[in-house]
Amino acid sequence: MTLPTGTLVRVHKNLNRQSAGHREQWSVCVKIAGKGWRLSHHAERVTLTDATPIVSHKGVDRIRAKQSREVVAKIEGTIVADGSTDVEWLQAVDTVTVHFNPFRAYDFTKNNTESIFTYASVAYFPAQSAHFLAV
Repeated sequence: MTLPTGTLVRVHKNLNRQSAGHREQWSVCVKIAGKGWRLSHHAERVTLTDATPIVSHKGVDRIRAKQSREVVAKIEGTIVADGSTDVEWLQAVDTVTVHFNPFRAYDFTKNNTESIFTYASVAYFPAQSAHFLAV
């Protein structure tokens, strides 16, 4: 499934597909009136503009207490490209790699440092990592 360009979405790593031995995929969620955020589809690649991180700090506390996995961190933005579309120009510019590890920090961090990620004009999610173009 491909969403129209300009759709507001939230993207997170699909933990179930990863643990089941499948290729890593991203879960793409859309907001449905009266129901909240719901899964739209899975994609191997996604590109967003105006990317902003969303993290549930209470969820991070649960993960730390139970030593288990759950989705508590997402990136919200406007979808530009979805599925098989590649954004080759983005790979040629200087980007920041962002990580989320709930056992190390409550927020997304840049390049495995203590520096907190707060916004990117473009976010590119290829198969195994995420790259962000800062403003």
